Amino acid sequence: MVSDRNYLTGLDGLRGIAIFILVIGHCAQVDFINIGGEALKGIPMPDGCLTVLFVLSGLLAGYFHDNNASDILLYYKKRAGRVLPVYYLYLMAVLFLYWMFGHALEVFNSTLWYYVFPMGIVPFCMSNGITPLVHLWFVAVVVLFYLIFPWLCNMSGNKIKQISLSFALVLCVLKLLLYLTAGKNTFAYRFLGASQLDCMFFGAFLGILIRENIDLLHRIGDQRWLSLIAWAFFLLSGLYAHLVPAPIRNEFFAIITAVMVLGLISNKPLIKLEHGVWHFLGKISYSVYVLHVIILIGTSYVCNHFGIIKDVSVLSSLTIYSFCLGISIIVAWLCNTFFEKPMYKIISTK
Repeated sequence: MVSDRNYLTGLDGLRGIAIFILVIGHCAQVDFINIGGEALKGIPMPDGCLTVLFVLSGLLAGYFHDNNASDILLYYKKRAGRVLPVYYLYLMAVLFLYWMFGHALEVFNSTLWYYVFPMGIVPFCMSNGITPLVHLWFVAVVVLFYLIFPWLCNMSGNKIKQISLSFALVLCVLKLLLYLTAGKNTFAYRFLGASQLDCMFFGAFLGILIRENIDLLHRIGDQRWLSLIAWAFFLLSGLYAHLVPAPIRNEFFAIITAVMVLGLISNKPLIKLEHGVWHFLGKISYSVYVLHVIILIGTSYVCNHFGIIKDVSVLSSLTIYSFCLGISIIVAWLCNTFFEKPMYKIISTK
């Protein structure tokens, strides 16, 4: 199933697909781009893309974990080197641009401190996030998981597999109990639901199983009909996701993601998301996710200021999206090549 201990085939492509679907979804949100976005709202987008990303983050943490690792500081440096440089580059760029164009009060407020420390999940759950920064709550959750996971590895030793599964189950049950007793509008429920920490620990559990080369996973991954069903559920989820009860929706997509992953890394993959464009898009996907919102907002500002788009239609909306996607890819590639990679080497050096 695993051809290279240091690499899992197809995951770059899956990550890239999830990220770019999210970009499409943000194009339909008038908070980010208020020209043409309304015309895209009738187009159903696959749901669960963020769950895919959360499961993949947990999976890779579990797959590459070391029970005997005692250097937590080095682990933090490596994770920080991957996540934080682009995060803070984007944060500084947003603050500078909003100040330069006379909109400083929209970003320089008391909520900003949550993003400085990156705790964007808090204002997100309180529904008072800063528009060009609100999507960074995803990064905050990943950072929180990376803060917790190495300590669990050290304390649990060779039981991290059982601990990861236990955390996933406990958090899932707790979220369900909060929904049934306190309702969906409480901060605690919104935090557990949005953070999807249970999905990340489930991903870690899956990553450890893959690392152990469990025979059952081989058999699941080699069943192409299971992969076909999983991909169909995922790609059509924009039509049916609302039929899955909200308290277990993320967990449902976590299982779908697991089946897709096992199919991708199997010896008989239904589809191949490897090499070429998939590898490229996967490698720049984090930069695309972090940077794309300011590109959407900037494109919207320019089009409105100069009256470039007069008739809103599906065609004009898709044109705007294609332009924004193209710019996002170029900027993300430049960022990944000349900033993200060099900063990772500097920060993660032991």
